[in-house]
Amino acid sequence: MNISPEQEVQLGEDAYFSIIRQYPDAVLPEYHPITRHIREIVTTILDANDLGIAVAADDPVGSRHFANGKARRWRLAVVVDENVPNSTASSGGIVVFTGLLSVCKDENELAAILGHEIAHVVARHLAERYSKAKDWSLKQLLFGPSVQRNPRQIEEDYKQMMAVNLHEQELEGPLSLPLVFTDAIGLQLTARACFDPKAAITVNERLARLEERLHRLRPERKPTHPLSEERIKARSCVCLDIVVFTYSVIG
Repeated sequence: MNISPEQEVQLGEDAYFSIIRQYPDAVLPEYHPITRHIREIVTTILDANDLGIAVAADDPVGSRHFANGKARRWRLAVVVDENVPNSTASSGGIVVFTGLLSVCKDENELAAILGHEIAHVVARHLAERYSKAKDWSLKQLLFGPSVQRNPRQIEEDYKQMMAVNLHEQELEGPLSLPLVFTDAIGLQLTARACFDPKAAITVNERLARLEERLHRLRPERKPTHPLSEERIKARSCVCLDIVVFTYSVIG
């Protein structure tokens, strides 16, 4: 990927704090029971996969310990917003909205969502999007219409191209790894932590139905949990593989 380690760290920091800044007074404190419950699940997943530790939402170090898909210190922020049934993660940290808790029936379903978001970081999807956007922007700059530009204009044009291309990458979703592969990584992460991998199927079906209803009310709203028959079948196959492997080890 066409990105330096320093750029990747900064991407994670920017992604995390761009969300936190939108909710300056809505992040639950560390000692809150909801935060403690979610941290326990996150810690279990991280410990089982040797991915580091969960730390406070305002931890000063954060993703500066990030390398090759492993954020050794994962900030965890629980944001009070019952209207957002979502969670997101970058190397900068994990953000969980309280609206997600009303969708998840138990800790296995919550772990399935968190494992999927952590899988995006392990697969370095944010860096992949940036790298793709960077390559496209440079090609547009070099092979676009021949126009005389001074250095400052070139810099401004490049920034604008990067912004447009990054936005397009976000709309397209993960690039080289389809969502089904991210699902598989997430299922493996949670299964290693002894959570039920089958919970990923039920909770994502529920989320997809919820987002479909929200989309009908607000057509401009982009679904964040797209579901297809292919993804359901792929998850079922991964779950079966995990179950067979577990019983073969126990037996």
